[in-house]
Amino acid sequence: MYSKFGEKLAVLFMLMAILYSLFSATDNWFEGQIDQKRAKDNDQRKEILQNFAVRAEKDIFLTRKILPLLRQITNDNSSIEQIHKHFYNKYNFELSLYQFSSTGKLANAAPNQPPNLWLMKNLYPAIAQTNSADMTRLAKKLDKKIQFAFGYGKDLVSIKKNPEKIIKTVFENQEGILAWTARKNGGVIIYAKRIPEQNQIFRSELNARTKKAGLQQIGLIHENGNENSLSKPELAYRYVLKKTLEYGYFAGKHWHFLKSSSGNIFFANFLPKACALTRILHLLRLAIAISGLIFVGIILLSNNVLSLKFLLISMFFATAMIPLTGIATTSFENLDVFQQIEAKKIRAVQEETLGNIAQNFSAYLASCSVSLLKLSNSPGSGQNDPQTLKMKDSILAIFPEAEITMRDSGGQKIFYHGTSFSQGRETVFKSLARKMIERYAPERLGEHKYHGNPFSDSLVNKDDMGFSTMLNHPNQLQVINTGNTELLLFYRILPASTGNCALIKIELSINETIKKYLQSLNQQRFNLENHTMQIAAFYPAGYRWSRRPIQAIEQHLLRLGEEVWLTGHSAFRNFSGHISGYSLASQFSALSKTCLIAFCEDKHITEALERKKLKLVLGSVTAVILLASIVLWLFRQLLSPLKHLGQGVEALSKRKFETRLPEMAGKDELASLFFAFNDMMAESYDMQIARNVQEGLVPQSFPDLKNFSVHGILREASELGGDCLDCFMIDEKKMLFMVGDITGHGVGSA
Repeated sequence: MYSKFGEKLAVLFMLMAILYSLFSATDNWFEGQIDQKRAKDNDQRKEILQNFAVRAEKDIFLTRKILPLLRQITNDNSSIEQIHKHFYNKYNFELSLYQFSSTGKLANAAPNQPPNLWLMKNLYPAIAQTNSADMTRLAKKLDKKIQFAFGYGKDLVSIKKNPEKIIKTVFENQEGILAWTARKNGGVIIYAKRIPEQNQIFRSELNARTKKAGLQQIGLIHENGNENSLSKPELAYRYVLKKTLEYGYFAGKHWHFLKSSSGNIFFANFLPKACALTRILHLLRLAIAISGLIFVGIILLSNNVLSLKFLLISMFFATAMIPLTGIATTSFENLDVFQQIEAKKIRAVQEETLGNIAQNFSAYLASCSVSLLKLSNSPGSGQNDPQTLKMKDSILAIFPEAEITMRDSGGQKIFYHGTSFSQGRETVFKSLARKMIERYAPERLGEHKYHGNPFSDSLVNKDDMGFSTMLNHPNQLQVINTGNTELLLFYRILPASTGNCALIKIELSINETIKKYLQSLNQQRFNLENHTMQIAAFYPAGYRWSRRPIQAIEQHLLRLGEEVWLTGHSAFRNFSGHISGYSLASQFSALSKTCLIAFCEDKHITEALERKKLKLVLGSVTAVILLASIVLWLFRQLLSPLKHLGQGVEALSKRKFETRLPEMAGKDELASLFFAFNDMMAESYDMQIARNVQEGLVPQSFPDLKNFSVHGILREASELGGDCLDCFMIDEKKMLFMVGDITGHGVGSA
């Protein structure tokens, strides 16, 4: 009884091991697939919210909508009346559009009577002007009117220095925008006295949204809401914020949040999405559990002794399936780990590459500074001095956008090429020039009398605007931010031996310099494991490419650049399409907030994954073939002989002694057992013949007497014995019978 229970217990443990290995393998695989599906769903939800936030964020909305219009109207001669009507009807956004011909004349305007018409007619020829003398004259004529129309701090120079950019204006405490472009075939000015509020833009974009991926609600929340009157989105945001995540499950919905660099918090919630794989996994778990219970019940309730074949097969499958399923599961998981590791390697290389590009811009500026030092060694005396003009031409040959100013030791301007500053700015720069000479060439102070302005002198000396930082870097290009304008400034102080000129100041456009620097990268190759890394540059403030990517991936990289622009954080994405790969986008202040984007095809990773998958499949097939070979070997060497042995035992029980087992090659235990069994059957067969002969000697019928009943039977203690019996009639009246018993039994007594 104990032996039978022990067999069942052993089989039960082996069966549970097999079921557990199968359950573990399928469960791990399904859990991995479910996690991937959840991650994919989260990415899809995040992308939906992101795309909406990019459209609804006010500053991005204005840039995305207005700046492309400048190029569209200039290049395609689009109907400005239709554009005006579209913005008014859809966004309640009153745009004034002014279209100019190649000669600078107003060709068309919308609406019919736009505001500031006289100013715009005179402003466009001024900002399109290239002659510095005419610019100075026009600035004196327009600066006060520009300041009155567009707000304090606006003048002709500040507008001219910001082509194809959003210029913020203020009129009667209302915030507006101004943007312009000038090209050979004409130009455009777009002006809005009032821009829509953030909520107004949000509502207009909200009407255009579609419900995707179970999207239920999308909106804006405020981070500092009243504790006692928090809305459900605000409660969800605080709940998710505690877990330091951007998404989470709250109140029966999936919530995603996005905080823009301007401080707006966008949210979207989605209905839970049933996953078919989860249902299949639950059904598989249930099926495996029910199967286990059925097998356990059959084994425990069965009264039959389990066969040796069943025990052997169970043991073999238990010992084979557990490691095989573990290896297979681990191998498939390692494929995902491999892909993640490779993606991290790519990101690390891309981060290093983009960081080096941003850092090398300083080296590029240093090389430009060296060039400017060489080019400005012999400035001449200014005015129409041929030496001064030669210096100017040599500088413009390398830096076409350069604006050059020469001053004497009294700060007085003796030569100028470029756009003249307004009187207020000129006064500040004159005080600043005098301060530079005081610091670096005090011996030249007595050469010319200084006629300064007490207010600007005090402003420079107090350093409330960071002038000391500017003064600390002579002979170097440095980034200077003056209100709406960011530029590169270079200045040097000259000794008295050079002549009348004591200071040379050169201004460069930072955007043109960055563009030139990025174009110089075309001569470099950025490689990642023998694959070329493509570098693109997106300039958000101008909503244009400073370095354009190939057309096949342009839209993908543009969305990535907009995401970085929106959040202010780096973004790393893998995308599939005609060309698939990994992209990293980062914004760099050193490059005037230009967003650098690195893209690398994932072809080498895909090929490596395919090779690993092929190896895994081949390994699995090899393992299956090996397992089948072992099963075949077990069948031939163990299970098939056991079957023959069982048939022999059955024949023996039926006394079919003529049955013989097949001969087995070798000298193992089974071969010896088969040989001994056949010997036994042969002996039993001979004994059966001898017994049949002995039984033939016993009479089958006995004499029939009138007054007697005669009967005899012979039962041996063994197959053969020494007993004998006979009975027959001698004549009609006499009967002979004999009963004998030889001492002993078996073959000897027989």
